[in-house]
Amino acid sequence: MRVHELKTVGESWDALDLHVKRAEVRFNDRDFRVDDYLVLRRLDDAGEVVPDLGLVRRVMHVFEGGRFGIEPGYVVLSLAITGYQDQEAAFAALREQAAAG
Repeated sequence: MRVHELKTVGESWDALDLHVKRAEVRFNDRDFRVDDYLVLRRLDDAGEVVPDLGLVRRVMHVFEGGRFGIEPGYVVLSLAITGYQDQEAAFAALREQAAAG
């Protein structure tokens, strides 16, 4: 399981939390792939991560930039809402990554 922890500005995070936003545009510096998991951390107005606020989403489609107005090097990630088991597995994977250093 590949898990990416990403910072997300408040307005975007709120829309994801309300299930009205189903995609993320990101610079593809992490080689995002279908079936990766994103743990999206909310940033407050000062740009600091809000503790204990994280959304888990599964990448269902990766649209590569360089066409249709998306800059080269960027991707549009289509996201799916995850269930409790996927969320727990994603947070466990993050803890393992942190422990491994």
